[in-house]
Amino acid sequence: MGPNPGRNKCGDGRSVSRPNRARNRRIPASLPTTPSAAPDSSPRVHAEEVELRSKLLDRDGGATYALVFDPGDEVISGLTAFAKDHGLDASDFTALGAFSSALLGFFDVEQKEYQKIPVNEQVEVLTLVGNVTLDQQEPKVHAHAVLGCADGTTRGGHLLEGHARPTLELILTEAPVQLRRRFNPSAGLALIDL
Repeated sequence: MGPNPGRNKCGDGRSVSRPNRARNRRIPASLPTTPSAAPDSSPRVHAEEVELRSKLLDRDGGATYALVFDPGDEVISGLTAFAKDHGLDASDFTALGAFSSALLGFFDVEQKEYQKIPVNEQVEVLTLVGNVTLDQQEPKVHAHAVLGCADGTTRGGHLLEGHARPTLELILTEAPVQLRRRFNPSAGLALIDL
């Protein structure tokens, strides 16, 4: 089995881009946070680097990207870093693949915080949908997932963290207009502000 052309490396470890091929980039997944006037109910993800392969598929009316996460890549932090790196402020995405582990959340309306649902087993990503909007001038990923377990049962909720294995393939489509989130005190969440 020969080398993967989408994974060529320079002698110094940097990724090489080829025309019409996927881009490999090490994206720092820890992003600086900006102070918010309201408490942030979203959990913090682990800081790590994600080697994300991406390809621009279309730019008609808004860019469409294919993103591929490799084993061990944390999806939410990697997608957030990609959105920041590409200046995305209004996008939708869908994805399929599998996770070695995940952390889901169920938003408790009374407590105004996520109840964490750890999934500590290999699962299929049956559905992963979400959007990227701006919150305090920073990209914010909002994702929901349904995960299939080996016994045929499912787990679902807000995706707080997910580690790809063997892969997660995501299609991200940028909207031609900007969407912003604003903290809604009665909901306890930053919601899309139209």
